[in-house]
Parts: sequence; structure tokens; C-alpha cells
Amino acid sequence: MNLEKESKIFIVVTITVAISIFHFAAPGRMEVHTIHRELFFIPIILSCFWFGLKPGLITAGAVSLLYASQFHFGAEHEMMFIPTFFQILTFFLITIVLGVLVNYNEKYQEENIRKKELAALGNAALNIGTEIQDVLAALKMEFAKLENNSAGKDEIEEGFNRLDNLVKILSSFVSRDNSERIDLDINALIKDQILLLKEKAGSTGISIQTTLDEKECPSKISEESINKLIKDLLVNAIEASPSGGKIFIRTNHKPTYTIFEVEDEGTGIKPEHLKRIFNPFFTTKEGSHGLSLASDYKFIKSCGGEIKVSSTPGKGSCFKVKIPIDDPDRPVNRLNKISDWNSGKDKKQNSLHRFEE
Repeated sequence: MNLEKESKIFIVVTITVAISIFHFAAPGRMEVHTIHRELFFIPIILSCFWFGLKPGLITAGAVSLLYASQFHFGAEHEMMFIPTFFQILTFFLITIVLGVLVNYNEKYQEENIRKKELAALGNAALNIGTEIQDVLAALKMEFAKLENNSAGKDEIEEGFNRLDNLVKILSSFVSRDNSERIDLDINALIKDQILLLKEKAGSTGISIQTTLDEKECPSKISEESINKLIKDLLVNAIEASPSGGKIFIRTNHKPTYTIFEVEDEGTGIKPEHLKRIFNPFFTTKEGSHGLSLASDYKFIKSCGGEIKVSSTPGKGSCFKVKIPIDDPDRPVNRLNKISDWNSGKDKKQNSLHRFEE
């Protein structure tokens, strides 16, 4: 807890205690207590503006107990039960309204800041990516002249591949034209990615359990970008899972969108990291650039979708992605071209796929 927050808490507590003392020590005139009653709104309003809904409700509860305690202390205070009840109800109504507005405003500001950061990163990525591509192309031309048995050739090639991947991630921050969007089935793409990651999951005995909607989950979306998003979430879940752990994948088809969830039983995400998980360059992994989830976030927001994460430290995390359909009445024309998973015959909703060595 930082000093600024401690100071604000101290101010709220001090004001509440001071008003309570005046409330109990004041003469038994109703007009005096009416003033004190209105003063009780001050700590409630401050708590809501400074800390949001939940702390505001705690303050309202404490204020209500202090305000209602006049029934038990001081026989000279003759107050009817019903007016007191409605006053307490007013405390909570004001708290809820202010708390919800403050929470919404904070979320809106965070979203706005993140959009500006991603837009700035997109402009930088365009310039940096172009420069890297030019240098990389020149280096590859020189590399091609080396003999196959040259020392360190494999390491150099691996370095090129890493640079290629970085350029692709940087380029994902640049706005794409809608013409790149094609008809796809999200279920089929998920199955394809599971097959590609079979060896990685099986090496540690991790099982992947899928509950895919019986209906196809169509979407008009960028194939490259949505495949990257699915792969990133699956890889993160595999890397976070303990040996022999389970990963749960679910899809749920709605009239205008598809819900795609990836849940693991890993170590979870610390609460202080949750708000930063989609920020560019934020990472807790050694050797990671912290751009993958940020580019996934920008992509899914750019096509009208959403991505959220919830986590309990020590129990695991769940990423939930809302993928828009774009046109719910349009048939998916490329389903059979996307995946040959069981020749398209596996349409069961509760399918279990275990990957072992």
C-alpha cells in the first residue's frame, strides 16, 4: 500500500470519526442531527471517488452502523425507525451509483490509454519493422552464400527465424485492410492448433480437454491473426501448467459472436499483473519480448471483439475471447479447407483429447 493511498484512507477514517463524535455529543435537537446526517455523505463520496465501488460500500456500511447506533446509545435521541432505514438506504444507493460511475470511468480511461499506446506502437512498429526487414533481407543474401557445413550456420538460421517472428509481431500492430478477412470456423482452427502443439503438450504429460459447441463457430476474420491468438493462448496455458496438468478449451456459439475460452491449472497471475497483462512489453517470462498478448489484444479489439483474463494465484488462469461473426446469416464456405480433423466427422460437443508421449 503506497503512502498516497494510506493518506486517503486516514482522511476518510478521520472525517468519519469526527462526524460521529459530533453526532453523539451534540444536543438532542433534530435540526443539528440533520446536519450531521448530511455530513456522513462526505466520507462515502470520498471513498467512492478515491477507491471505487467496493471500498465505498465498506465505508457506507460503517457509516450506517454509526448512524443507526443512536437507537442503542443516548435515550434523548428519539428517532423513528423508518426515516433512519430510508436514510441508510440512501447512503447505499448513492454509494452504488457513484461507485459504478467511478469504476466505469477508470475502465474507460485505461482502455483509452491502452488504445493510444497501441496506436503509437503501431506507428513505431511500421518504421522499425521496415528497417529490420531491409537489414534481414541483406543478411539472408550473405547467409545464402555460406556453405551448408559452415560453423554456426544452424545458430544463425535460428536467429533469423527469431527476427522474422519479431517482425511479424511488430507488423501485427499496423492496421490491416478488411479484405484480409475470410470465412473461417473457430472450432476447426482450434483443433488444428491442438494438433500442432501435440508434442509440446505431451512432453510434460499435459492433457487438453475440449468442449466445443456442436454448431460450427463461423467468423469472418483474419486467418493469420486469429491463428496467432489461439496459438499464443494455448502456448501460454501449456507453459503455465504443471506436469500432468489439464487445459480446458471451450467454445460457445452465439447469434452474433463466439466465446472462446482457454483455462489452465497453472500458477495463476498475480493481481498486480492482471491489469498490465495486455500492455506492450510487459512480461514475466525470461527472454520474452512482451508483445504477443499486446498484439492479440489490438487485433481482437480492431475487429470488434473482446479479450479478458481472470486468475486465482496458485489455481490457474482463464482467458475468454469474444470473437465477432460479422454476419450471422452468411454460411461458412471454407470449413472443409481449414481442417481435416477426423475428416470433419467429429462433431461431438464433449470431446477429450489427451496428448501423451
